[in-house]
Amino acid sequence: MGRTYSKDLRERISNHVAAGHSCRDAARRFGVSPSCAIKLMQHVGRVGTIMPVSPGTPAWSGQACAAHGEPNPVGGGEARHQHA
Repeated sequence: MGRTYSKDLRERISNHVAAGHSCRDAARRFGVSPSCAIKLMQHVGRVGTIMPVSPGTPAWSGQACAAHGEPNPVGGGEARHQHA
């Protein structure tokens, strides 16, 4: 499992990219892998924060089904909420 980088490092990477630099440039500058910087910026775009999601928290946790405004069910297979 990957480790979580410090908040300070994640902020510096995010700020560097926000200033117009590429993710790969930020990775080189701060000594992380390019995939780390790319995934961090994808996370920021999706979640809106640099803070990591707690392990074991489903990605949809707390979100409602956009089509019906109802909570997504827990489970898989046939138990999942499906749209026609």
